[in-house]
Amino acid sequence: MSERDDTTTGGVETPKYPEDHDGSHLLGVEERGAPLYYNAESNTVYTGKVDSGELMSDWADEKVLGDRSLSDYLDSESSGWQSLSAYAKRHLPGVEADGDDATEEGRR
Repeated sequence: MSERDDTTTGGVETPKYPEDHDGSHLLGVEERGAPLYYNAESNTVYTGKVDSGELMSDWADEKVLGDRSLSDYLDSESSGWQSLSAYAKRHLPGVEADGDDATEEGRR
């Protein structure tokens, strides 16, 4: 999974989505191209609504994780995603994120 591109870098074929949106952190882009965000306070994963390549202010869908951890969710759900953000990589068992975020996380 670590070979997937960070979704915040953008590219010719991949739209660039903000790392934070409406109080939630970008997890990645699912197989149909929609960005997924996680809100730690509510333990909820949101599917972003995209129109003409632009992220809208409201959510297309939400999934409350309940007793599941973000790590468990990512471990079981992210294998088919187009990309995975550095934030998600830090929470995925056995995968280390690239860049400064991983270094900062290691200091905590």
